Amino acid sequence: AEADAETRVERALAERDEACRSERRVHDTTVEEVRRAASESMAQLEGEVLKERAKRDAAVREVQRLADERVRRVEEELRNEKHATAEKEARAAREREALRLLVEEASKLKDTLLKVHAARREDEQRASRAEERASRAEECASRAEERASRAEECASRAEER
Repeated sequence: AEADAETRVERALAERDEACRSERRVHDTTVEEVRRAASESMAQLEGEVLKERAKRDAAVREVQRLADERVRRVEEELRNEKHATAEKEARAAREREALRLLVEEASKLKDTLLKVHAARREDEQRASRAEERASRAEECASRAEERASRAEECASRAEER
């Protein structure tokens, strides 16, 4: 009877050890999956941020190019139409119109830049949220590792018994 009781105790301890090892494998798998998902999410967000920045930079360059082109045209018109008095009046009207258009373009540029700044803030907020998610994933992984450590301690105590 004593040998039978010993066999049951050993079997119970072996079952407990196997359960602890199984829980450890589950925790290790969970930690790895959480880390992988966080890494993939961060990479995807970084890609989106880079795309948005490229779009914003292209828009700013295009607006600057249009403004420079407009200024060159106005300057060229001024040089070419310097001589005749009648032409001067027509030129003045064209210059006023050109300046009005430049003011409109400057206003559009301002709107574009405001959109670019808003996009940048969104990019920064996305990156911040991604960092928060990664931090939470690391905390989750840390908790899983702590649970695994407790499971190992449990197994160790069971072996001591």
